[in-house]
Amino acid sequence: MLLLDEALQLFKALIIELHKLSGVPFDFDDQIIVADSQIEEAVYNAYVEAPYDVIYIDGGHDYENARSDIDSYRHFLRVGGWLVIDDSSNFLHMPWGSFPGIITVSKAVRDTIEKDEKFEHRLAVMHLRFWERVA
Repeated sequence: MLLLDEALQLFKALIIELHKLSGVPFDFDDQIIVADSQIEEAVYNAYVEAPYDVIYIDGGHDYENARSDIDSYRHFLRVGGWLVIDDSSNFLHMPWGSFPGIITVSKAVRDTIEKDEKFEHRLAVMHLRFWERVA
């Protein structure tokens, strides 16, 4: 099991790579916010700090929570920003034996972000999917 500090270091490395991919410099003083998205105050605080370059969603795995996370946070990205959603590749062709994610999360993705013309799907790495906000 990863400790929180180890997980944050891995997450920071992912963010740095996404910044390189999109040509946006990364300032190590930029904030990484870790919060429970089901707490109204956390959503409000995220709204106050918006817009973001990267939002990584790894939240509740039931349909309602996954959809709520996507609906709440996708609007907080700047144009050119990246939305990364964990456990969301069930409807993609995956190598045999790989973990595609969780079906309820993938359904929430299909019902929300895949229909949002402001986002284009750019990349899938196993069960992680990456969208760029284009408008």
